[in-house]
Parts: sequence; C-alpha cells; structure tokens
Amino acid sequence: MGAGFLFARDKNVRITARPQRDAGFTLLELMIASVVMAIIFMGLISSITGAFLATDVANRATEAQATTRRLLEEATQIVYGDMLLLDGNSLFTPDGLAVKYQVFETSPGLLTLEVEVCRPAIELTLPELAVMTMEEFSQVEAVTGSRIRFTTLSTGMIERAEVTDQTELPVSVEE
Repeated sequence: MGAGFLFARDKNVRITARPQRDAGFTLLELMIASVVMAIIFMGLISSITGAFLATDVANRATEAQATTRRLLEEATQIVYGDMLLLDGNSLFTPDGLAVKYQVFETSPGLLTLEVEVCRPAIELTLPELAVMTMEEFSQVEAVTGSRIRFTTLSTGMIERAEVTDQTELPVSVEE
C-alpha cells in the first residue's frame, strides 16, 4: 500500500461524484459587497467635495485679502489731504471684486481709512455701489469667504500706517 492512499476493496461500495459548486460569489454576497462599497465611496466623495469647497473659500479669502492690501498700499501713497477724497468711493476690480472706501479723521492729523472688498452674490452696477453707504455695503450678500475689511491709520507727513484685519473668517463651509 502506498503511503496516504486507501483503496476500497468492497465491490458493493458505490463511488458517486458530488456536484462541485462554482468558486464564484452568490447573488446575496454580491449585493452585500455592493452596498458596503457604495457606503465607502459616498464617504470618500463627501470628504473630497468638502475639501474642494474649503479650498475654494480659502482661495477667495486670499484673493480678497491681497486685493485689499494692494488698495490700502496705494491709498497710503496718496497725500494726506487727498486721502479724504477717497471717502465714499467705490469701484469694481477687473476680476469682479466690489470695493468701498470710508475715510474719517480720528483726531487732528490722523485719518482712518477703511477698505471693504467682497465678491457680491448678486449682480451690482457701479452706480448702485456708489450710492451705498459702508453699512449698506456690509449687508450685501457676498460669496462665502470673499468679504474682508481692513483699516489703516495714516498720519500724513509721517506716512505711518498700521493695518488691522477686521474680518471674521468663515467658520464653516456652506454650499
């Protein structure tokens, strides 16, 4: 006898072949796997979408901040007396940001210049923007992350400027 092999010597023993199952998946197993994969992919898609929205908000905030700082730097180059002429001025930048200036004399020889920038969610014309006060402009609905307000103090001859950011950054990403 060979090692590990047993032979049946009884002639009454019938050897029947069992039907072998295919090595594939059942329909139930496929359905369960599909549901699990769908749940995983939905979570991934949701997190990727959230990341894109957060990046978009950050890009808009950076764009508005850079534009505002550039406008403030240009304004601080203006002669002290002429800076008062900026009060109430409005403009649209070539890339569609709306800008509003407010200038007031804090004390003799000290001017405060506020610049607010946003990308309006509604369509505004320059005449509409020009007649708005700074308060009204602050209430205009803006694209999330695009509103920023800076204040600078200028003392004319000394040409000293201190820039402070008064904008509250968006706490959450809204669709």
